[in-house]
Amino acid sequence: MERRSLYQPPTSAKNSTQWADGPEFVTQCPIRPGGNYTYRFNLTGQVGTLWWHAHSQWLRATVHGALIIRPREGQKYPFIKPYREDTIMLGEWWNADPNDVESAALATGAVPNIADAYTINGWPGDMSNSTCRSNITYRLDVVPGRTYLLRIINAALNTQFFFKIANHNFTVVAVDAAYTNPFPTDVVVVKPPTSC
Repeated sequence: MERRSLYQPPTSAKNSTQWADGPEFVTQCPIRPGGNYTYRFNLTGQVGTLWWHAHSQWLRATVHGALIIRPREGQKYPFIKPYREDTIMLGEWWNADPNDVESAALATGAVPNIADAYTINGWPGDMSNSTCRSNITYRLDVVPGRTYLLRIINAALNTQFFFKIANHNFTVVAVDAAYTNPFPTDVVVVKPPTSC
């Protein structure tokens, strides 16, 4: 088993510390097999969506998750409270170990192979040419006329995604755990690694 480290992308939460910000042996010791690591950090003034991921080679392609910071008790969103919230993690899938894809690129100096499939919440769906092809596809059932807060995270290594739902518009209200001036759009461009 390999050593691991975790990384939470830079935000104002990390203004006062350089620790836990990268690859093993650079700013932190690795998390040894069977070991654990407690990461304490301050989230003063932040509300919204962040994410965490492994920071050893290309393991972040498969070892990652959402970090949702909800408003404090008694505080409200600066927009109409949504009927429901849902987290959407966009990612990549290779028909190979992602570390082998990285190693092949480093050995030849070439650009890494593009993903064999793209995923929503870990599922490539039934249209991919991937070996992990599945009839299970992410699905969000909605009630017409209701407002939904979609927390969109790009967990891909190298791909920016253009997220769109046919015949629907969005209002972007936050990016990387910071509220923004709301703006309407019919497509959300999410670069790696970003959340909104």
